[in-house]
Amino acid sequence: MLPALLSLCSILLLCGWSLPLCQRWLAAEPPALRLPISFGLSVGGATLLCAALGFSGLSAALVWVVLLLLASGGVLLGAWPQLAVAAHFTQWLRRLRTAQPAPLAQLILLLAGAAALAHTSYYPFIGDDEISRYGYLARVIFRSGYIGPAERGYPLLLPLAYALPFFASGQLVEQVAKLIPLAFGVMTVSATGGLARHWFGARAGWYAAVLLAVTPPFMAWATVGYVDIPAALYILLAAYAGDRWHKTASPGWALLAGVLAGLALWAKQAGFVAFSGLAFSGLLLLTRVPRKALAGGALLLLAAFICGGWWYLRNAIYDGWLNAVPDAGLFHILQAPRGLWQLLPFAGNYADFGYLAAAAYLAGIAWAVMQLRQPAVRWCLLWCGPYTLVWWWQYSYDVRLLLTVLPFYALLAGAALAAVRSRFFARANPLWQAAAALLLLIACVWQARLGGALQWLLNPSASYAQRLERTKGDMYPVVQFIAQNIGQQEVVCSMDVRLRYYLLDFDIRAGYPALEQMAECGHLVVGSWAGAVYESLGISTSPLSVLDDTQQFVLEYRGPADNIKVYKMLHP
Repeated sequence: MLPALLSLCSILLLCGWSLPLCQRWLAAEPPALRLPISFGLSVGGATLLCAALGFSGLSAALVWVVLLLLASGGVLLGAWPQLAVAAHFTQWLRRLRTAQPAPLAQLILLLAGAAALAHTSYYPFIGDDEISRYGYLARVIFRSGYIGPAERGYPLLLPLAYALPFFASGQLVEQVAKLIPLAFGVMTVSATGGLARHWFGARAGWYAAVLLAVTPPFMAWATVGYVDIPAALYILLAAYAGDRWHKTASPGWALLAGVLAGLALWAKQAGFVAFSGLAFSGLLLLTRVPRKALAGGALLLLAAFICGGWWYLRNAIYDGWLNAVPDAGLFHILQAPRGLWQLLPFAGNYADFGYLAAAAYLAGIAWAVMQLRQPAVRWCLLWCGPYTLVWWWQYSYDVRLLLTVLPFYALLAGAALAAVRSRFFARANPLWQAAAALLLLIACVWQARLGGALQWLLNPSASYAQRLERTKGDMYPVVQFIAQNIGQQEVVCSMDVRLRYYLLDFDIRAGYPALEQMAECGHLVVGSWAGAVYESLGISTSPLSVLDDTQQFVLEYRGPADNIKVYKMLHP
């Protein structure tokens, strides 16, 4: 219990230390945007500071000192909002009883958040990349207390965000650490509603927020530690700051836009998409106030480099400019279908987004085409269109990678729904709208497979291994077999990179080796997916073709679902 409380306290400090500062500096901004900005600056700023310290060494004491100093500075230099929680709650209940649209939308969002929280808190790390990349890097940093040359490639915002509660509690508190990506999801919904309200009106804001929250891919991935949604949050906030910079020419907004764009890069390389919109803002400003535009642009770029761009320069120093920006890997890129309909992802991949949600997004695109004269519509398309083309060409094998710009499509869909309601259903009963949204929420929770809430009722005392086996199949039984039956000095060549997270003391060499590259290999872990990988990569001397040769391989273990096997390699 104590480790969980310590890690929870560290997460509260990590996510909220800049709230008083933003309350003072951004008091005029709407709470739906001010809170996400403070959250994004808090997590981004703390992880950047810990990254700088991590190059010389991190410890539990240092992490607590950093978090407490940041929080103290925020309290001393900032201003606390005047909260009347009881009065606001009573007023909200009164408005809810009269079926007003805003509290009904808030109720749907609360129910969606509760379902996501229950699922998040039940399962440990279950995302493949969450285990093999972000969780693995967090555990390596936690164990070594150091960020070394090997920690490069993908940026470290999420790994460090995970590592901080590990340091604070002294344990791998996975379920508590997963509250961080869930918080990113909540703040992204809030920012989506706030930006939609800013550009298209209050009703569009509620529609956009609810639609994004109940979209199955968003709901599913908000409960898992991937960085598509964190990048989406920073890009959304950069769009708002860029819009304010464009309208005011204020160096303060240019600075904030640069910081947020840099933090988008610190979250994921997809953050580069933020610079297409910001560049256009700067060009338009250049035609009006050239000196202010140039000064603001220089400030923006400097802030972006300090807050995230430096990481890619570090990659280039180690691996060359061609490898400065990490990619998804040749195998995955080769799987991109590039179908014509996928240029409209909600048509080409409608089943992945859910039939009702996909229809709403398509309606938003159709409405945007008819409303191109509106500047806000053009801004939305500018922020999401270029990335969608890149996604179609290289990343259309997975709709998850479109989450980075999905909020902008939610903005358009929310505006379209608001326009339709105002024109055709001005007297519609809000209760019918709430009932429809509730049915949509239930369908989306089911499609997103958020069964953690049900498991809390059916199997609350399940062990760590049982929870992992339920979601990841053979993976954890294989981990247990290796830990109990293979020596730490033996070389294990694994086609399942996730094993590294659980077996840090073992010599796990992840990849898809050719036979001639396996001279040092003592054991081979083979996944059922390996055949497709070898075929796509064109590796002719695959070990898969000789696994039945008892002179070379002996089957040691077969997973319960027969999806992962462990072989002992016999060397003459």
